[in-house]
Amino acid sequence: MAMVVFCIFKVFRVKRIVEIGFKKTPRGIVEKVVKRGESLILLRKDRVKDFLKGMIWVKDVKVFRRFPSTLVVRVVEREPMAMYLSNGTLYYVDQWGDVFKRVEDWEDRDLPIVSCFSRSEMKSIVFKILGFFINQKGLEKWRVSQVWKDGLNIYVLLEGGTELIFTREGFQEGLLRFLKVADLLSKQGFHPRVLDLRFKGRVVVRR
Repeated sequence: MAMVVFCIFKVFRVKRIVEIGFKKTPRGIVEKVVKRGESLILLRKDRVKDFLKGMIWVKDVKVFRRFPSTLVVRVVEREPMAMYLSNGTLYYVDQWGDVFKRVEDWEDRDLPIVSCFSRSEMKSIVFKILGFFINQKGLEKWRVSQVWKDGLNIYVLLEGGTELIFTREGFQEGLLRFLKVADLLSKQGFHPRVLDLRFKGRVVVRR
């Protein structure tokens, strides 16, 4: 019996490592903690997970054994969806609304800039606004440039120069009202200076 177990451990060894979802995470990095030839059965998956979760771009990790000799490692990476401005420094914000790293000079900055919100408001307010513009059909021409808060008001600056104003409590209803007028404005080629959406049932246009 002991000989059989020994043979199993000897046969099922890591010969191939498959890395899935590695874009920002360097390929081949798994081999820093997994050696080819080590036992696939005895391999501690938590060791791989803990190592990769320590990398700044990695949000989640799944590790699978594919017998007889393959280890599959799948990562979910953070994708910058906006930049958070704090004390003059920009930080990337991922698709879950988490601020996760400083933006270096050489990194992509073609993203909306967010300021004056708390970390909890990033998820409860800002990413609902950004998600609305990303996911709603008909808003492709209305890209968000900046989002900030001043007291009880929320301001959204669009790339065409139009400024939207919402109340903190009524911004979702205000977004729906903007959706109703956005298509009409696009067809007319009209880009007002300000669309004030703070008043229920109304859109106040300022040229």
